[in-house]
Amino acid sequence: MNDNKSDIYLSFLHLDAQKTLNNPIIDLKSTVGKMVDKRAINVAEGITPQSPKEIKKGTIIGYLGNEASNGGW
Repeated sequence: MNDNKSDIYLSFLHLDAQKTLNNPIIDLKSTVGKMVDKRAINVAEGITPQSPKEIKKGTIIGYLGNEASNGGW
């Protein structure tokens, strides 16, 4: 999509948002962000396309959700 050969952006469905966005393994904490249409969403604090989080291969970055933690099942 562009000339960036060193970084990737990942997005997952069906994650446990609470555990994933408050992941102590990679020092993540959640905060409330605002969408363009003013909706409030939970996001990982301080991580943006302009300021990504560097992660080492093999690091746990997300936790799979279930019916209780994810309405998309």
